[in-house]
Amino acid sequence: MKHAMVVLLLLGCIAALAPRAGAQDLLFVSGRTEVFISSGGRLVMDSPVTSRGMNRWAWVNLAESATNVYNFDDSVATILAATVDSTTPGRRADYVLRHVASPAMGTLGTSRVGSTIHHIMSVYLWNDLKGAVVGYRLKNTGATAVTGRLSFEFYPRIDQTYTGHYLRWSAADTTAWYYRPALAHAMGARPLSAYPAGVRLSTGATFYKPGITAAESQPDSVRHRLMNELTFTTAVDSPGALRSMIHMNAGTVTIGPGDSTAPLYYAVAYDTGQVSMQAAITALVARYRARFLTGVEQAGTGLPSTFALEQNYPNPFNPATRVGFHLPAAGETTLKVYNLLGQEVAVLVDGVLPAGSYTARFDAGTLPSGVYLYRLTSAGKEETRRMLLVR
Repeated sequence: MKHAMVVLLLLGCIAALAPRAGAQDLLFVSGRTEVFISSGGRLVMDSPVTSRGMNRWAWVNLAESATNVYNFDDSVATILAATVDSTTPGRRADYVLRHVASPAMGTLGTSRVGSTIHHIMSVYLWNDLKGAVVGYRLKNTGATAVTGRLSFEFYPRIDQTYTGHYLRWSAADTTAWYYRPALAHAMGARPLSAYPAGVRLSTGATFYKPGITAAESQPDSVRHRLMNELTFTTAVDSPGALRSMIHMNAGTVTIGPGDSTAPLYYAVAYDTGQVSMQAAITALVARYRARFLTGVEQAGTGLPSTFALEQNYPNPFNPATRVGFHLPAAGETTLKVYNLLGQEVAVLVDGVLPAGSYTARFDAGTLPSGVYLYRLTSAGKEETRRMLLVR
């Protein structure tokens, strides 16, 4: 982690756009972050001092039933080998790593055979930040729709060991994280675009199938059970248990033929303590909002006591105005603008926001003069107001 320049190590040749196993590994080192993507698509992020602090964060699984889970683990067929983009104009980060895979019949027999579902992963890195923003989506390349539960699973492995990890979920800042007290190292992940439907913290001793201690060896029935957990586990201490695991469940989706799920983004960071790790995630969240969401700013540092949507100012306006809103609790938040026919004309906010006060900028562009509605929804609450555009 002391590298002052970018180092890229590719093992093997670049894979073509066709299923191919064992294509290549990719090790990418920037000024503050080291990321490893295996030929099977496993994502590993190193801590500043130790190695493999976060193991197998990569996979979003899709469970159709207790006997049919699209398990994107090591047993995959590579569709597009891992690549690094640092030159494309308009990219959202200094470096963008991409990998596409499809589940195959592995030796463990837990993956979907003949899958038409492709797992698409993008990792966004900046030279001045620790950690990364990681984006995932699933694409259905088949001829029939697929319905199932989405879940993201990742495994603590600080300092090359699976034991001794303490797992936590913080509803206040929507972050799942873990640490090893003996080392004081911490790694965490915060959802950015969708509030989780449930978070399960578990250990091999409490939730795995008896006699099977390795996470990747669990049958589909266990994965399906984990992915249907819609409650939030706040703390699990596992000083002596093997293979601690965090499941961050994203609810049920239906993917039509040729369609993809909406991208789901996570801020993932590490550091030598909880406070500095949370600071690294906060910096990633700010960068995500600046690069992925336009025109949204946090107003002040105080926490509001009530949910509220303010009247836009100026009003009437031409062509731009600002909308203030207040969230007493973190949650998946949308702020959208509609015409009087109920047609959506703009999306100002669409993602998970922590509790706080915010201001969103709305530029009407080429919209005609008239009355428009703007609606704020978050954490089960909703409020709508009117604005007047005068050309």
